[in-house]
Amino acid sequence: SIVSEPDFAGQVLRSSHWIYWGIGQVAQSHQRFHVVEQTEIANDANLRVFGYSEPYHARCTATKLYTSQKLAWICSDQLGFEDDYPKIRAPDGALLINGFLLCFDASANFERQCAFLKEVAPYLAKAKRPCVLAVTKMDLIANQPELHARQMEALRKAAKNLSNLAGTVETSAQLGVNVDEAFRLLAGAIEKSRPRAA
Repeated sequence: SIVSEPDFAGQVLRSSHWIYWGIGQVAQSHQRFHVVEQTEIANDANLRVFGYSEPYHARCTATKLYTSQKLAWICSDQLGFEDDYPKIRAPDGALLINGFLLCFDASANFERQCAFLKEVAPYLAKAKRPCVLAVTKMDLIANQPELHARQMEALRKAAKNLSNLAGTVETSAQLGVNVDEAFRLLAGAIEKSRPRAA
């Protein structure tokens, strides 16, 4: 994303490279969760990523995020006009991350995404949290079975070192396919990973 410096410091981004999307709930369950997206945000004046001391691989696998008065992202038009939109706030203080949903765009450069997965794998292992791979935009390659097979094989190879991988889900938000399933799978993996009372 590319934003102005005042918008980066504003109520939605709060000078951080993560977006709070709000609270979700697993269908037919009482499980509720906060949805956070890690990203990199660049300054519109020079197109450089706003300063950060940690590499993206370490930052995107953090198990605690800290914030105060951060608003949920609704749309890019909201930046600078926060009073015109609903005020959904992230919890103040530490937000614990109990699982990771890694999204891979089926229509984008899959080699680069698999390389990223290999690079981030040690950080995910260190985080000791379950993760789910969600292959997004599957509708864009649905009529290309050879490409689909190659991509899924490349992803399987790239993910082989993920000791905490709970599964892979092929999704299409456009067609409403398996989006809930990705969250359901992750929520189930988080529940299984919790220590049981003696």
